[in-house]
Amino acid sequence: MPAVFQEYLKQFSDKTLVVTSLDGRIGQIYPISNWMLYQDFLDSHSDDPLAVEDVMFTAQKYGAEAVMDIQGRVLVNSEMRRKLGLEGSELKLQAYRGGIQIMNEELYAAKEQRAEQNVATAVERLKVAGLGKGIR
Repeated sequence: MPAVFQEYLKQFSDKTLVVTSLDGRIGQIYPISNWMLYQDFLDSHSDDPLAVEDVMFTAQKYGAEAVMDIQGRVLVNSEMRRKLGLEGSELKLQAYRGGIQIMNEELYAAKEQRAEQNVATAVERLKVAGLGKGIR
């Protein structure tokens, strides 16, 4: 794992990580304290019980606790590696909402293309919503 992600994970006092996937396409690595926030949300979200059930099923199917070893490696279980197409390809990592996303090259390229097409209007919409306000 690149040093910037190792440093991010080292800032948490609890060294236990949760490696999972919420959607069966993108993997996530969360410090356990952040994962507990996701679980608390899902446990209390009653507006769409079927969505909660499906997400929790998927997260539990692929999820496992892990720790980062001294060389900065985190074990991703073989079933999840196969499902996400991570075997035999360079992994792409991205910090996102309290965790680290794990993507294969194909999915990363698709997200990159979509972002390039939409980012200019996205920035404008977010500025209208308050992005950057209060920063000098």
